[in-house]
Amino acid sequence: IQMQLATSSSLAFMNKIIIINGKNQLIGRLASNIVTLLKKGYKLKVIKCHDLVFSGRKEHVYNRILKKKNLKTRTNPNKGPYFFNNPSSLLKKIVKGMLNKLNKSHTVLFKHLECFNDTPNRYIYRHKVLLKNSHKNYKLKPNSKFTKLKEILPKFGWQNQSSTSESKSKNGIRSSVYYFNSKKLNNLIFQ
Repeated sequence: IQMQLATSSSLAFMNKIIIINGKNQLIGRLASNIVTLLKKGYKLKVIKCHDLVFSGRKEHVYNRILKKKNLKTRTNPNKGPYFFNNPSSLLKKIVKGMLNKLNKSHTVLFKHLECFNDTPNRYIYRHKVLLKNSHKNYKLKPNSKFTKLKEILPKFGWQNQSSTSESKSKNGIRSSVYYFNSKKLNNLIFQ
């Protein structure tokens, strides 16, 4: 399926629900774009969160995440801070940290965000958006290194890779059929 490259300012023509493809998106920049779109009143669905990208070498990213995971309180370690192994939960935690928790409207905005590790069946035939100002090809230099979440998080206990590979083959067949049926329509819309 062809996807539209868009900036957050050019989304006014779309419906109030936006489906964002998380493939090759820098996780921090995507989170800041999500916050600005939530404040404008959009409901966001982020798919393919396991393909989100951290900038930097694999060892550096691993050490950075390991340092955050080993943080504990001295009195009672069960009180936090909590670390999520799931890529979609990790993105939601980053977005939650960018919203003001004392503002009640921001807690309502956070409920308008849904994140998925893979593409759910109900979103296969919907148009997906790639945000241009958070894509790694636009923001990183050509020779700079990056690390995907699906390479790092299995070391911290994420075990959901088998289900994503099974559903990927089913979704690939369905999406290729849809692509051939709507190729002319996509060319008209995205030019």
